[in-house]
Amino acid sequence: MDYRYEWVRADKAEEAFEIRRRVYTEEFGFDLGGGGPRDEFDEHAYHLVARTSSGEAVASLRLVDEREGAFEIERFLDLEGIVQPTWHPAEITRLCILAPFRRITQRSFIHLALLEAVLVLTNRLGVTHIIASTREDLMHVYRYLLFDAYPEVTYTHPEIGNALHTLMVLDLGAFPERCRRQRPTLYPAVEAMIGSAKV
Repeated sequence: MDYRYEWVRADKAEEAFEIRRRVYTEEFGFDLGGGGPRDEFDEHAYHLVARTSSGEAVASLRLVDEREGAFEIERFLDLEGIVQPTWHPAEITRLCILAPFRRITQRSFIHLALLEAVLVLTNRLGVTHIIASTREDLMHVYRYLLFDAYPEVTYTHPEIGNALHTLMVLDLGAFPERCRRQRPTLYPAVEAMIGSAKV
């Protein structure tokens, strides 16, 4: 199945917020706070909306460039000593995929479309590292995409069921070569994504 995507700002991100509401609140029952599916970090974030070829919005995430505002994770963790002065980091949060599209199959792998979108935007912004955090049940997705886990750097997220979250970091400079060596089946797709990101 083919997917296409677009990045929008908060004033045009209603579809992203609706996907977030359906996944986080309706499906999983998480209390996202008084503002519902939208919070103060959304105002300075880039919002990704991924669609099927028929135009149905089925996945979203947000990316915050450190040059535009604070990271959500900084509510819980001090990143000093982790984020290096030479880095230009961005944070990814609120990754949501509607249930029928979440399972990875040969026919449908929306995660690749999301990865491509992130590589394109981070290349344009000059981002060097992606900061994220995840629950244990989603750790395998981030590890497959070669995020490094910081198992000693954790916090409980009160709006995500008080679930324990672990800090994850992706070094974008090292990513292509690591992918070539460690994920040879994924590498051809990543190589093509990186080529399109630089166009």
